[in-house]
Amino acid sequence: MKKIVCLVALVAAVTTSHATLVVSPNWTPLFQGIDQKVGTNFPNTTITNNGAVFTDSSLQVAHCIRVDLTDPGVQLFTTPRATNWSAETRETLSLSISNFIKKYALQVAVDANFYSVNPGGSDPTSEGLPSEVDGLLISKGVVVSPADNNNRYASMMFTTNKVPILDLNNRPPGTNTAGIYTAVTGFYPVLTNGVNVWALYSAAFTAAYPDSFIHQQQPRTSFGLSQDKRYLFLMTIDGRQGGYSDGAVDVETAMWMLQFGAWDALNMDGGGSTAMYRADCAGNPAPVNHSSYVVAYGRERILGDHFGVYAQPLPAFINNVVATPAMTTAEITWTTVAPASSQIEYGLTSSYGTLSALDSTLVTSHDVTLSGLAPGKRYFYRTISSDGATNYNSCAETFFTTNNQVVGLLYDLQNDCRFTTANLDGTNWQASGYNDSGWSNGVGVLWADSANPSGNPAIQFLPLDPQMMPLNPANTGYPFITYYFRTHFNYTNSLAGVTLTFSNYIDDGAAFYLNGVEINRAFLPVGANNTTLASGYNCSGNADCPYIFTASGSNLQAGDNVVAVEVHNFNAHSPDITFGQALFYTAPPPPPPPFITDMVATPGETSATITWTTLSNATSRVAYSLTTNLNKATPLDTNMVTSHSVTLTGLAQLTNYYYRVISSIGATQYTANGSFSTVPFYDGLVSLNNIWSYSTTNENGINWQARSFDESLFQGQGPALLYIENNPAVAPRNTLLPAAAGGAPFPTYYFRTHFTFDTNLAGLSLVFTNYIDDGAIFYLNGQEIQRVRMPAAPQTVVYTDSATGCPHPVDCDAVTNAPDIFRISGDLLTNLVAGGDNVLAAEVHQAVPSGSDIVFGSAVGFVRALVSETELRVQLSGNIATISWDGSGFTLQQAHASAGPASWSDVAPAATSPYSITNPPATTFYRLRN
Repeated sequence: MKKIVCLVALVAAVTTSHATLVVSPNWTPLFQGIDQKVGTNFPNTTITNNGAVFTDSSLQVAHCIRVDLTDPGVQLFTTPRATNWSAETRETLSLSISNFIKKYALQVAVDANFYSVNPGGSDPTSEGLPSEVDGLLISKGVVVSPADNNNRYASMMFTTNKVPILDLNNRPPGTNTAGIYTAVTGFYPVLTNGVNVWALYSAAFTAAYPDSFIHQQQPRTSFGLSQDKRYLFLMTIDGRQGGYSDGAVDVETAMWMLQFGAWDALNMDGGGSTAMYRADCAGNPAPVNHSSYVVAYGRERILGDHFGVYAQPLPAFINNVVATPAMTTAEITWTTVAPASSQIEYGLTSSYGTLSALDSTLVTSHDVTLSGLAPGKRYFYRTISSDGATNYNSCAETFFTTNNQVVGLLYDLQNDCRFTTANLDGTNWQASGYNDSGWSNGVGVLWADSANPSGNPAIQFLPLDPQMMPLNPANTGYPFITYYFRTHFNYTNSLAGVTLTFSNYIDDGAAFYLNGVEINRAFLPVGANNTTLASGYNCSGNADCPYIFTASGSNLQAGDNVVAVEVHNFNAHSPDITFGQALFYTAPPPPPPPFITDMVATPGETSATITWTTLSNATSRVAYSLTTNLNKATPLDTNMVTSHSVTLTGLAQLTNYYYRVISSIGATQYTANGSFSTVPFYDGLVSLNNIWSYSTTNENGINWQARSFDESLFQGQGPALLYIENNPAVAPRNTLLPAAAGGAPFPTYYFRTHFTFDTNLAGLSLVFTNYIDDGAIFYLNGQEIQRVRMPAAPQTVVYTDSATGCPHPVDCDAVTNAPDIFRISGDLLTNLVAGGDNVLAAEVHQAVPSGSDIVFGSAVGFVRALVSETELRVQLSGNIATISWDGSGFTLQQAHASAGPASWSDVAPAATSPYSITNPPATTFYRLRN
């Protein structure tokens, strides 16, 4: 592709007619901080610029994910470095987007940088191949691919707190990446400062690059930012799918980005790579857009790099979903936290396909009955409720209709039939495609009787047509010798193993056909024609008992079927003729439900608990490893149970594992596979919305921080954040604090809360995540542990003293993306009470007397200590030296000289505390690393 020169001058206005672009009116929440919109267009959208006119004649469907970068639960993630990383030739390992979501437990993922897999090789058909990424790519602060000369220079970078930075000309040696936590790189900008670059320069670029990919209607991926840099937009435009979405050129990509709210936007890798997935309720990847690669090849494209987003789930609006199935019906009940409508989406696959009727009555207790279901089938379903502003869906659920053998009625005796008395010898009147529109029709049972014009008393128990069939005027009013019948029915279930049962009331003989093929002959000679008489009759010669036969479903077809019957009289002067038929089908029992269900892996730092259920009592075992060869296994638990739980221990931190649960009954073994990743260690003690007691009274000279202090003397209590604040970026604001006279905050507020700590302190540190406006001093059980924007210790601080470092109150706003974080360890932890009540106290001070707001909240948890927080102890006893330390996750190193990092080596085998050595060298240095 020809090199594209970066645009640096934007001088003309661009106007776009949006009348033909249609986007969903509201953003649909997917997760906390992540919303979705969908847009489509009517062709012939017009863009004008200084008299030049560009007309879009293609059909397009655009999907856009909006990511709120200020949401504290939102984190960005790109493809990490490959194992045995090497620049250019092995930067990443190939992976599909859906497996990228599963492997790293992401909520949203999309294609990102341009790349090549097996550099110089063909499009891969397997995962795990070395890949080379074009342009800068950073994952969790690690440079995966540096800026290079592959003609991809438009970079979007994010700091650790997700502040975005754009560099549209990031050529080698590239932007200084210090402080950059996440970065991706596209080809070029399509939208800059709200200006549609490609509409502005369309004529010039078309002339310069007439055959370029940028001017072709193709699937597109674009990343954008809002003007205030709060929102990241991830957009795909589907393409190469005529009649649905043709794709877009860059001028259209920018036009869509403007529609969704972007101010700046980059063109990312597109074409067959364009794909966006999200995690469903169960965490499984589900496509957001329609990938052209899936349409063309029936599978996902395997990419060299990806962009993902972590986010927290939305608060549950739908709860208590229960299905009560019967044979052909199922009652679904659920509750909602607010009045809402009721509807069910269901079907025989996870794609559903059917919606129940919408009940728009707004209620909190919902009850919907599904009918017309197939017996013995597994149905997938989810509930849908809307409160008028937002649609809510429950997670995917399943139920099984009852009845192990499927028996169904295709039509009964009152079925409508077409009939004729014309001579049809020599015509293929039994065929499915035969035109019977000129025949008469009536509801069975159909009959003609010269002796009983009102109907034969012998068959009065049957439902009769109000008008009998015609008699033969040429035979002194007797019935015709032969009558012909045809009827249609629709069959939509599986054809495998189906048996058809025909229940017939006939007088006298008959031949039966299904889709033109004879399936039965009763009391009628082979080769019969229109004048052939029946050779016998059923029952007493009247249609007062059924003639029943069965036929295999070999000639049955999915969809429309035709049954044709010819009925013949026993003699030419028989006074009556009768025909009625009911048709049933019997199918083999459906496959049994899965023996193993509800499999869940709950990973910890170095362990994981696997739970599952079985249909009946069975044993428990789990095989696992770092690869799919599963070369490790837990001991067999021979207890026969239906609810299983096995815990794996000794796992590596932050590592992906594959596993298989195994349950056996006698010699029969059942298995199911899964994967999980171990997680960072953190155990919470105080949540962000913990309840705090508060006071605005001057507490100078009072030991209000002590455990024994009677906090009932304080003014009140409530969950954090506690606040006087009107900035919407400060959240969650839960408890309004009292103000002084005139409405301004008091100079100082005092806070106390309680927690219980039951863990051995060895090797641990406490992490405090705080939202403070403006400064604070923290105390643990009466002992000061930390100051934030306050005069340094040991200076005494009183009620009227001000916070420091905030020249203007807005500089210390406690916004959600800027918490104050600190750790304590060592001697400061000795004040914790193990197994008993602990008091955390804080005094929060205003920065200036005229300040208009105050905010406080703090979350506390414990984590593994860092090396810098861990004491290494050495004890000599005779000729034995013992080295010990607290905690886990550390590696002991040794050196015989303290000069330079190269002199240090890990103690082998890997040492655990305490570690002893006999007759150590005269001088040996030890240290820990993690």
